[in-house]
Amino acid sequence: MHATELPKAIHRDGWVYEERYDGWRMVAEKVGSQVTLTSRNGLDHTHRFPELVRAIAELDAPSFILDGEIATFDRQLASERQLIIPVRRLPANGLEAWDEVLRDNYEGMIAKDPGSAYTPGRTLSWLKVKQRGYRQEARGFHPG
Repeated sequence: MHATELPKAIHRDGWVYEERYDGWRMVAEKVGSQVTLTSRNGLDHTHRFPELVRAIAELDAPSFILDGEIATFDRQLASERQLIIPVRRLPANGLEAWDEVLRDNYEGMIAKDPGSAYTPGRTLSWLKVKQRGYRQEARGFHPG
């Protein structure tokens, strides 16, 4: 799914709000011990991120698909051993979530309708708001 960008933060009852990461959108697929990383335009990037591929291969499930972002973070949140980090949930109120984004200098936020079906393409069930002037510094994968 691709979030639709909004010019300002909103609140919708029952939606969830998550920190937005600005990186390379990838789908990680694990089947047995094989892992592939594919961009949203279908290019295979598995060879570009061998440490991440190893970390995904070690996850305790025989097969799965993760839709996430390969992004950079400051060194206090990521380490060589912590390459896969769950998306950070923000407050349940979208306007309070946006206040946290601004206060803590996050890249932005994503608002998601938790009852929506996961479908390809742009959607109004996922909305994003970006904060300008954000900076990131260390690498990690953030399934969203």
